[in-house]
Amino acid sequence: MGPFEAKLFAHGKGFSAVELGVLFSIPSIAQLIINVVGGAYVDRVGGKKIMLASSVLMAVGAATMPFMDSFAAVFGAQLVLVLSRAT
Repeated sequence: MGPFEAKLFAHGKGFSAVELGVLFSIPSIAQLIINVVGGAYVDRVGGKKIMLASSVLMAVGAATMPFMDSFAAVFGAQLVLVLSRAT
């Protein structure tokens, strides 16, 4: 689910403008931090393992997103998706 679809999904759930802003700004900051640290981590662990973990996280986040009803649950699923994209 891309950012546009996620925004439509969250808007359809009835989230306020503030919740939508938090839903997309905080994970982006987390992605920036993960990207900075990620290069060194890939050198230590190995690219193949990181790509496998990234694929699993993407599948888990995408599979759970349609079942999330509360803001906290959607925020958690969004964090998982951001983590998978950052790796």
